[in-house]
Amino acid sequence: MLSHAKLALCAVLGLWIVTGALVVDAQVIKKPPPMQAVGTIQAMRPGVIQVKAAAGDLWLVKIPKTAEVYVKGTAEVDFLQPGMFIEFVAQLDRKGRAQGKIKKLTICTPSQERFPGIFPSQEGVGLLPEAGNAPKDPNAAAPYDVRAQITAIKHEKLTVNSGNAVINIELEEEPTVDVDIADYRFAKQGDKIECIGTMENERMKMGQAREVHIELSEPLAAPQKKKPRRPTASRPKKPADDPNKEPQPTEPPEEEPVRTWTDRTGQYKIEAALIEVKRGKVRLKTEEGKILSIPFNKLSKADQEYVRKQRAGKTR
Repeated sequence: MLSHAKLALCAVLGLWIVTGALVVDAQVIKKPPPMQAVGTIQAMRPGVIQVKAAAGDLWLVKIPKTAEVYVKGTAEVDFLQPGMFIEFVAQLDRKGRAQGKIKKLTICTPSQERFPGIFPSQEGVGLLPEAGNAPKDPNAAAPYDVRAQITAIKHEKLTVNSGNAVINIELEEEPTVDVDIADYRFAKQGDKIECIGTMENERMKMGQAREVHIELSEPLAAPQKKKPRRPTASRPKKPADDPNKEPQPTEPPEEEPVRTWTDRTGQYKIEAALIEVKRGKVRLKTEEGKILSIPFNKLSKADQEYVRKQRAGKTR
């Protein structure tokens, strides 16, 4: 009888120990709570981004090298540099020569799903023609998706290497340059951001990102180069003006008329005069004297045509 009681007691103790161990293990392997930090970039440093949420809370998010980063937006043409990877649709003849100018391209990051090469475009069907299946017209061209690295740039002409072919292309005067890269270092304060990952300290608003989605607030542009200072040379002093001499009238510089400018969405309008067009941007002066700098491709079609005519008239 005593042995049966001991066996029962041992069974209860064993069950209690196993149950307690399971509870402890469950606490040990408990997953951290999820994190989703949405807002704008407040500050950055390598491996860390500070996010300001809409409610004003500040999150400190770690960005490990294993995180998936998606940065999207636009860029100015002068941002293109040798070494960058780009993708575009080009009309190629059977010898792989580009026909026509490129009006749109995307700066991208190579990956297993986005590797360099020349592929049949969704706009057309077929691979580069084989010798036996070549079209009768030797100049016939078809659209192809090209992903390649820029090796040289000269004005609007680019040389790119797709890994198995070198292609020379020419850009239109004001091409559209999109950005779809996996490098958050090109982001800056004020860009929209969403970080998805795990919480490390909920009270301190700290976490680690698994995915990072960034939307650029402004087009990327090449950094402005500082002009070297020229050595100053002593100049002869101008003779003092005669106070009794009547000043001669001077003609004011010719100014463009004030007109209504509209963006390409048609939602925003402004009254201003054209000052100049430089590096893909249109500088305008409002009636209040405020200077605005607007990307050319953000203007309406009518305003773009007006700018082209004004530039053509001044170059004659």
